[in-house]
Amino acid sequence: TSAVHEQLQADVEVGTFLSGGVDSSIITALAASFRKDNLHTFSVGFPDSELNESSFAFEVSNSLNTRHHAFQMSDSDALEAFALLDRSFSEPLGDPSQLPTSFLAKSAREYVTVALSGDGADELFFGYQRYARFIQLSKNWFYRNPHLTRSIQQFSGLLTEIWPSRI
Repeated sequence: TSAVHEQLQADVEVGTFLSGGVDSSIITALAASFRKDNLHTFSVGFPDSELNESSFAFEVSNSLNTRHHAFQMSDSDALEAFALLDRSFSEPLGDPSQLPTSFLAKSAREYVTVALSGDGADELFFGYQRYARFIQLSKNWFYRNPHLTRSIQQFSGLLTEIWPSRI
């Protein structure tokens, strides 16, 4: 709550990226509660209805009374975003959401200078099904290999000491 409140203290227009998922919906709800005017929210949709989750963003936007902007990402938009990736990231990144996020940021720039997002919480709190499966598999493996587990923990601690801002 305090982080969202602090980020809204800006001399420029601030909005939120709203996918309709738990993370972005919470951030948007908090931001909307601090704003006197309607908050700009942004989502990206796709022509393929199987990949398009923008209906969730519309539901959240309607319930919070935000000024929602939904953008459709075409194949040509994806290619254009892909061409800009080498200038957008300082190192290789294997995140499939980088294309739609780059497209969304460029599109939202017409309305706001800063956009808050909920990106990253699923990774931190194991929000995807693949993480649950990994935890289940790794528990058994780590219990059967306690010496290796201890070595991995020690190595992780060493890396944190060497590069605290990177890990």
